[in-house]
Formats: sequence, C-alpha cells, structure tokens
Amino acid sequence: MRTISSISDLGGEHESAVEQEKRVQAGRIEAIRFLGLARKPSGRVAGRLREAGFDEDEIKAILKSLIEDDYLDDHALARRQAARRRGRQAESRRALACRLAQNGLTAEAVEAALADHPDDFTLAGEALQTRFQSVVSNWSELDPRERQREKGRIARFLAGRGFGGDSAMAALRDLLSGIDSYD
Repeated sequence: MRTISSISDLGGEHESAVEQEKRVQAGRIEAIRFLGLARKPSGRVAGRLREAGFDEDEIKAILKSLIEDDYLDDHALARRQAARRRGRQAESRRALACRLAQNGLTAEAVEAALADHPDDFTLAGEALQTRFQSVVSNWSELDPRERQREKGRIARFLAGRGFGGDSAMAALRDLLSGIDSYD
C-alpha cells in the first residue's frame, strides 16, 4: 500500500515530465514561428531558442523533433549555399567552410557539402574566368607595367576570397596559358 507521501512524490515526477513536454512544444512553436517560410540552419534556431530562455536539454529535444519533421535540414542547406559560392562568387574551400560554420550549420553538414565541392585551383579558375574576362581578352594589348598591376589586382582579389598564393598563381597561369606572353 502506498503512503500519501509516495503518491505525492509520484505526482511531482509526472507533473515535471508533463511540464517538460509543454516546454518542448512551446519551443517548437517558437522555432517554427522563427523559421517561417525560410530554411534556416539549426545553429541559428538554437540561438533563437537560447534567447527565448530555453535550456540546452530542451533545445536538443526541440531541434531533434524539428529535424524529424523536416523543418530543419542542415545538409541540404549547406549543399545549396556551397553551390551558390561558385563562378563569380567562388571562394576557397577553407573560406567556404568558415562561412557555412558561421551561418550556424553543423560540422557534419559542412563536411558533407565540401566533399562534393571542387578544389581551390578549379574554384580560383572559375572566379577568374567570370570576374576578369575583359582583362584576359585584352591581355596582349597591355604593356608590362599594366600586366603587373592587373596581376597584383587579381592576386589581391583571390586572396580576399581565401585562396592561397600557389592556387591563385596556378589558376592565373592556366587562364593566360593561351596567350603567348603572360609575364
């Protein structure tokens, strides 16, 4: 036979579980409201929930339920963002990894997106072909000083996009290889 104190203890545990479930549901509502129609990374949703006062255990439960219901998909979002950083918007793999991580994507999603991404040499070549096509087409008409100035400008551009000197110069040489004198 249960004593009155053991029944009240059992009721307290049950109320705690019910309260926890209510907090998770309230967190889901908050997160879905924050998401709206846009796809956002789980890191940003977690940050929003922290600001709203949810603790870490609740946030984990909320994110898990949102992932199960396909409200959150960091892998698809990382692949989409990586695909946008090609051509004219190309940046090095390292810079892209930093950008994706800063956007709140999980490390696993960033790693998976970069697995399918080209190497730095290819990305630098894409950036040069789209960004400096007019310079390349007029390269033979430039005097040696202008060529050096343009090479410096191109190198600074590629360095700003996170490319190292070796991949930047290799991409530039490859792009200008069809021109007799590209010094």
